[in-house]
Amino acid sequence: MKEAKELGIAVVGSGRIGTLRASLAAVHPSVRFLAISDMDLSRARILADKVKAQYVSNNNLEVMSRPE
Repeated sequence: MKEAKELGIAVVGSGRIGTLRASLAAVHPSVRFLAISDMDLSRARILADKVKAQYVSNNNLEVMSRPE
């Protein structure tokens, strides 16, 4: 059987769709790193805490540029 590739995911936005995507990524067995970004840093932190993301920011490019 083929070994699953480990993934790092950046979710931009912590609204309804971002919350859905982050929640799905958080429980996916291949996802090893999860970063959340939102212009409103407090909203990003709330979602990051909820899904146990490893990184949070209010800078979209920053989360997408993470090497993980």
